[in-house]
Amino acid sequence: MKQALAKLLYAALFIIGLPALLIFWARHTESLIPWPLPGWPALPFAAAGAFLLLGGMWQLWRTGGGLPMNAFPPPRLVTTGLFRLLPHPIYTGFALLCVAAALAWRSSSGLYLVTPVVVLCEAALVLGYERPDLLARFGPNARRPLAILRPLAPLWPPLRAVAELVANSWREWRIGSVRIINHGFYAGLGTFLGLCLITAATPPPLAWPVFFTLLAGVAGAGLWAQFIEGSPRLLRPFGFYGGLLGVTLACALFDARFLLWGAHSLAGPIVQACGRLRCLVQGCCHGAPCAAHAGIVYRRPESRVIRIAHLDGVPLHATQLYSILWNAATLLALAALWHAAAPLQIISALWLILNGAGRFVEEAYRGEPQTRSFAGLRIYQWLAAASVLGGIAVSCATGVPTAPPLTLAHLNLPLALAGFLLTSFALGVDFPGSRRRFARLTQN
Repeated sequence: MKQALAKLLYAALFIIGLPALLIFWARHTESLIPWPLPGWPALPFAAAGAFLLLGGMWQLWRTGGGLPMNAFPPPRLVTTGLFRLLPHPIYTGFALLCVAAALAWRSSSGLYLVTPVVVLCEAALVLGYERPDLLARFGPNARRPLAILRPLAPLWPPLRAVAELVANSWREWRIGSVRIINHGFYAGLGTFLGLCLITAATPPPLAWPVFFTLLAGVAGAGLWAQFIEGSPRLLRPFGFYGGLLGVTLACALFDARFLLWGAHSLAGPIVQACGRLRCLVQGCCHGAPCAAHAGIVYRRPESRVIRIAHLDGVPLHATQLYSILWNAATLLALAALWHAAAPLQIISALWLILNGAGRFVEEAYRGEPQTRSFAGLRIYQWLAAASVLGGIAVSCATGVPTAPPLTLAHLNLPLALAGFLLTSFALGVDFPGSRRRFARLTQN
């Protein structure tokens, strides 16, 4: 009885709740998307979408022995019929139906914002949940080539080699009771570059609010990791979502909150990408074991990969590198929108959506033993999904100005340098001989 009710609620969520959310989103963001619609007829898209969606569902029922529900997956793998032509006919059909609805109701937002995000989230769900689940249940028979990743194939060996080099580059220097670890400089570099971008996007009077948001971000990241990660009492970890929450709350305190949050969103990808370089060295956010040709190997005993996970010499998914590459693509997208003077809420919303989609996939290939799971997903996958929903909510804000031009005359190098020193110290300097709370970054 309980399982039947759960299936009913699951079906209602995707048959009623999801379409209602997408219609609501398209209606409330229509004024933000001024692009003209093509003169395509809606009927062919609707017919093709319905055929693929309903045909895929029928095949899963008849051949797979179940319904298209990730929480209650069919017990048998389906590779015939539509699934032989398309690995995901149901998702393809739903995307075509979104196109048809946008054309039928003449919704620019539906075509240019809602539909691409739907496709992105479908891809994230496949890569971040369905594919690992199918491989775990059906083995190599479930493996399908990922055409979207093929352009990266020739680049992967050198990228992987560089990532492995960085991962084994731990260096530290002792000055009395103080220890300086080299990975802190990557975090400092991210803050420096991020503040350069933020100050170029904001007028000089906002320098102190910008610095305050930096302090709130560092404090939030530290407190989050202490309470959510459940780290040992004497260590000083940092967590991304705590930093995000700290910056968001700090921005909300000021009248220029949307400009501040938009500028932080623009800088967010480069800050996180540099932070992932620190993760490579420290060994946090590391991947699960994988094939030798695809993974990176840790050999430094100081790394968390060896000290905590005991994966010395084991090829691991380069999840930090996955994050860096996705953040690079995100930065290009947000920079293009900023250059086009897009509404600030769209920039902030897409930062949350793109970051959430990428994090959902990344988490599926991470292998940290301390990360908890709930209802089949890692806790950070739930937070990544919440980030996407948060982005949808932010995009519906009204009365928000457009992005101003980046101005080199506003660039505040002293503030950026102060941010570099603060972050480098917080994330790269500790006192290994002390027993005080937050004194040490790593176990001895």
